[in-house]
Amino acid sequence: MKTFLAFVLAVLGGTLAAQTWAMQQADPTTTGGQTYSGGGWNLGYHFNCNASNVTVTHLAACSPSAGTRIVTLWDSTTQGVIGQVTTANGAAGAWRTGALATPVTLVNGRNYVVAVLTDTTHGYYGITNTANAVWHPTSGPILHQGDKWVSTTNPNTYPTSSSGASWWHFGLADIGYTTGPAVSASTNSINLGTTPQGTPGTAVSYTISGSQLSTFTTITAPTGVNVSFSQSSGYAQSIQYNTFPSYTNVTIWARLTGATAGTVTGNITHTSTGATSANVAVSGTVTGPTISTSTSSLNLGSTPQGTPGSAVSYTVSGSALTGPTTITAPAGVEVSFSSSTGFTNAITINTWPTLHQHAVYARPDRHHRRHGQRYGNITHASSGATVNVAVTGTVTPPTITPLNRRDQPGQYAPGHTRQRRLQFLGSALSGATDHRAHRR
Repeated sequence: MKTFLAFVLAVLGGTLAAQTWAMQQADPTTTGGQTYSGGGWNLGYHFNCNASNVTVTHLAACSPSAGTRIVTLWDSTTQGVIGQVTTANGAAGAWRTGALATPVTLVNGRNYVVAVLTDTTHGYYGITNTANAVWHPTSGPILHQGDKWVSTTNPNTYPTSSSGASWWHFGLADIGYTTGPAVSASTNSINLGTTPQGTPGTAVSYTISGSQLSTFTTITAPTGVNVSFSQSSGYAQSIQYNTFPSYTNVTIWARLTGATAGTVTGNITHTSTGATSANVAVSGTVTGPTISTSTSSLNLGSTPQGTPGSAVSYTVSGSALTGPTTITAPAGVEVSFSSSTGFTNAITINTWPTLHQHAVYARPDRHHRRHGQRYGNITHASSGATVNVAVTGTVTPPTITPLNRRDQPGQYAPGHTRQRRLQFLGSALSGATDHRAHRR
């Protein structure tokens, strides 16, 4: 086993020299381990962090068969994954390791679980409480608390079960960590929610701690996110905390800037020269300008030509608007903000960024001299947003209808003049009516 460790150190160029391994990369075959067949589990152990400045940089696994393994680290409180690696290829019976892309600084006093995913072809080791005490550290930065396992084929599934005090390990999985100057965060990710474009989002808080630092800590947010030490003011993309060598539970507030529509992702970094840094992943969404109407269509009914029709109302709303909203009616239709006056073909709402249920009235245009059906869209446009309301309606043409169309029966003597009174009904007339008689 010593030969194997020397080989690993040579291959990795000494990168393991700075690591402390909680289980000391012990050889299970010489320290009380037992070999089992089968698999289909996440197998590992749970532990307590018993010191500040403990940063996990590597995860490892030992297996009775060759190959790579997936090793995962969870926070026991949230049961969320905080680190995961696919190890390098390893020989049967050997430890194989993988470096975390982002080292994880543990919180003093908090519990964690590390486990390796096994399948039916791998087999695994088991360590009972009668094995060498190297498998059960009870002092120092890492305090072993017992085995953890769950039946699964998903490496992200948190191990919820334990085999009891008689078993120290199934797996085997382990953590490689460093101690020294470090910055840590109370969480590894935050969701900043959703905000309209042009409006800063709701602030979300977390805390950071630092120890053995030789200089200040810089907190830098990704594009689209600002940070501050205050919930209500002082937001910037980068801020600086000037206390060192140590501080505890300093509150950081983060929020979306709302500057650009789209999905926001990235890491808030927390760095101090010479110290292990901490990242907090952020996610959020900035919605672009939107306009909505209370209906998608209007029926303006029927009205005689030359007569204004009855007004029909609806409402317009908007969010994240960056300018006024112009409402334009199609030919033969007019709009207004009043049910009785101010009708024209286009009107403007000068309210932004938020527009809440603004009433609009539409009616057939009384000045439009063409009769027939009215079709088209009332458009509602603001920079980056448009919505239409389809309109239909009818303007009826002028009509003249005689009330008595023919003479009553009877005889008239030759040479006598016959007179009678004619009556007509007319609608939508735009001028004088010419009555002419035709002799039959």
